[in-house]
Amino acid sequence: FVDPAYTTLLVAVQAQLDYALVIELTERRGKGRQVIELSDLVAAAKQFQAAGLRVCLDDVGTGENQTALVDALDPFVSEHKYALQNVRGKLSLPEVAAEVTLWRERAARLHKRFALEGFEDPEDVRLIQAFSPDLVQGYYFGRPHTLPIAADFKPIK
Repeated sequence: FVDPAYTTLLVAVQAQLDYALVIELTERRGKGRQVIELSDLVAAAKQFQAAGLRVCLDDVGTGENQTALVDALDPFVSEHKYALQNVRGKLSLPEVAAEVTLWRERAARLHKRFALEGFEDPEDVRLIQAFSPDLVQGYYFGRPHTLPIAADFKPIK
């Protein structure tokens, strides 16, 4: 996300697509990987935005993606995504409802798209009507798949 060459590659990919590419900032910390500073994340998000690319902040309100990080990145992101799977079995339904409502209202107030992910069964689908997300995602709707265009791109060296 913070490598400028990645932005260059994604701009090239976007130029070949008939739809908007969305870069999703997740929270991944692998063993032995260097810690990325908040200022580097902000600079990268700003670079994506300047290049005309959309950025989605994944897992808002869970894990590392708490309010301070969201506040810093908000000027440069177009979408907030709340992950139901991150709280399943940890929060009660009323607690989940409160969290989703908070993030849904924040997204609306800041003119961001709001995505709700983690739909795994028909019972989860009732949450769509309750929270009116702009986008939904989950295995209930289908498994992720590779786009044919992905095979055309080689890593930047």
